[in-house]
Amino acid sequence: MVGTPVVSTTVSLSQTTATTTTFPSETSSVPPQIKRRRLIPKDDVSSPFQTSSKSSALVTIPKPVPLSSVPMHKPLPPAGVQYPLELAAVREEIKSFYTEDDPAKRSLPSIKGYLWPKNIEEYLKIKATQAEDILKRNSQGKSDKEVSRYYQYLLTQVSSLERFAKTVSQQISERATETLKKDYIESIMFYKRYKGERHMYKEWTIPEL
Repeated sequence: MVGTPVVSTTVSLSQTTATTTTFPSETSSVPPQIKRRRLIPKDDVSSPFQTSSKSSALVTIPKPVPLSSVPMHKPLPPAGVQYPLELAAVREEIKSFYTEDDPAKRSLPSIKGYLWPKNIEEYLKIKATQAEDILKRNSQGKSDKEVSRYYQYLLTQVSSLERFAKTVSQQISERATETLKKDYIESIMFYKRYKGERHMYKEWTIPEL
């Protein structure tokens, strides 16, 4: 039998340095840790638009207040009612006697409670009566001298109304006269009654035309 030769394999540690790299085992006995997400119920999720439980409660709507219980401011009466003898307040009333032929269509709030006048003369008489009524109403507790002065003031107001009525009447009359004169001149020029130009008849009066 032939013997197998033995070869010495002694390695000097001082001459060779072995580098050992440790790799993790593919099959580890410790299972990997898995992070589980915690599911939050929908009720626990806070929304920026989420309201409190108090706001979700029913809101009590107050009953509407009836208009009859609300204090209403009454409209101010016309100026003629407050100042029946003031020319600025009754100016349009006086004009209506010359612009409105139907007495029922005239607006005369300053003489409410008095007999309805048919013409300007009756209206001015009512104003004189109003002056006396205002004097009686506002003369209590005043001396005779004060009452006399106040009555003169009221009569002065009535006189101003009379003068204004005359002025309006005169203006209406002049306007009517001028309109009538123009109509006459147009008729003359159309029918050639006289020989002359239009401007020649401007100085003529209505009877002359």
